[in-house]
Amino acid sequence: MGSYGSYVITSSVPSPDSDPHPGQLLALLGADVLGRHLSLRGHRVRHVRYCAKCPCPPPCHDLPALTAQARGERVQRSFLSLWQAGVWEQRELPGPRCEPCGRNLHETEVRGRCGYCAAPCNGTYCHMCERPQDAEHLAALRCVRCGQVPVRTTTRRLVLPLERWRERLVAYHAMDRAQAREPEAVGGRRQRAVLHTYLSELLGRELPAVPVSQEDGHGVPIPLAGWKGHVLDSWFSGAVGYAEAVAASLGRTGQWEETSGRSRVEKAPRIIDFAGVGQVFSHAVLRPVVLLALGAPELPNVVVGHEAARPPAGTPSAGRGTPEEAPDADALRFHLCLTGFGPEWGTASARAYADTVATVLTGGLETWTDTVLDLLAEDFGSTVPAAAPEGPPAAERGELMRRAERSLAAGSFSLQRAAEEFATVVDRAVADLQPLRRLRAAGRYSAYEARLVAHVELLASCAVAAGPLMPGWSAFLTGHLSIGPDEERGRMRSPAAGGTTRLVPAGARLPESVPAYFHEHMQVP
Repeated sequence: MGSYGSYVITSSVPSPDSDPHPGQLLALLGADVLGRHLSLRGHRVRHVRYCAKCPCPPPCHDLPALTAQARGERVQRSFLSLWQAGVWEQRELPGPRCEPCGRNLHETEVRGRCGYCAAPCNGTYCHMCERPQDAEHLAALRCVRCGQVPVRTTTRRLVLPLERWRERLVAYHAMDRAQAREPEAVGGRRQRAVLHTYLSELLGRELPAVPVSQEDGHGVPIPLAGWKGHVLDSWFSGAVGYAEAVAASLGRTGQWEETSGRSRVEKAPRIIDFAGVGQVFSHAVLRPVVLLALGAPELPNVVVGHEAARPPAGTPSAGRGTPEEAPDADALRFHLCLTGFGPEWGTASARAYADTVATVLTGGLETWTDTVLDLLAEDFGSTVPAAAPEGPPAAERGELMRRAERSLAAGSFSLQRAAEEFATVVDRAVADLQPLRRLRAAGRYSAYEARLVAHVELLASCAVAAGPLMPGWSAFLTGHLSIGPDEERGRMRSPAAGGTTRLVPAGARLPESVPAYFHEHMQVP
């Protein structure tokens, strides 16, 4: 590969306004996996994290720190520029009021059931179906502070009428979708298809007017006469923080250190934005409209949602609970990639996690590793034979990196697809251990030797390919197999060479065994 690109990957931290749940980690996990994958492929990557209060980059990004006052002033300037441009409207909106608490309630201060899927949610977005909510129409409405049923009232609000921006929003996502057809994005478009199905359904009806003002004692004050005691909603502060964080990061892209000996073609950095559970409307609709209104040139090229986190319609919500044991970090990463987590963690989720560990990781990956090293130790003194790899594992190895590249390419990124393909490779490898033993028992030593070498190479390739998904286990096994970082990076950059270049050369001496990395979890009854 002779050309390398630049990427800015953005993800938000979990919002303090929403109920905490494991699904909020998916945006950070997806951004981390894509960043690792692109870095191993030789691309230059910058990960920008942000929140409703301010940009939140890692210390190495050296973005300027702002005081709360300075941040508030920047948000107010952006608000005023849109006010002068006629973006905001004043409307009288219906809303809830809690008489026992003596106050009008913000959308995040009520709980009820979604008017579309009946899942529990607040008055902003449903974490199950991702649709925007209206506190006026939530079923079983309650105040989160006292649990009482609010009464209906009318309040003065400033709103962003999204319907006005329909044409520009449709045009933006049409461009976004076209960019997903770049060569690197061929195959694995399920993630993009789910997002665009969601957008098509949303755009099939009138878009809502989203309030930007609220009555509250804290927050960035609205800098308009007659609006004392009203503050700007955190979603707008988050959009401004996002724009400033990305702009500051893009201003530094030319300062990335070049790597000697590489041929690079400089292109404008691609911006990949990750939305967690319950954030798709904000990331794919609300924020792009604000950025368009502000005239920001730095809109995401791709918005990545998480289809695995949204259960099929009608799926009942699990009750809250805790897993029986603390999870392994890599096991939890892999399980999140494979299945996604909805807004609730309960008995069903804990059982599914234990099943992933037992079937794919301990019963699959570690059983396969132990068997291959045992056979190599018993029959070849733990020294890799000189035979060329043959049999189904050799063919599987030839496709592994290409499938990983398709699943983790920026334009077609899918955590679930990448994890599913990895699990499928492990399942097939474990199933092939029986034919491998039959060759050994039948005395077909040449075929047995070539097939065992194929298993060694496939195992090594899995250890390299799993780097973005399970970095701890990948480093653990590549270390035991004596695969150096340069070999890993070279393999990731040249997936087409996966069928010809051996990671573990003939004559290499491998350990007789490796310690267990994952531990099984108690099955939840």
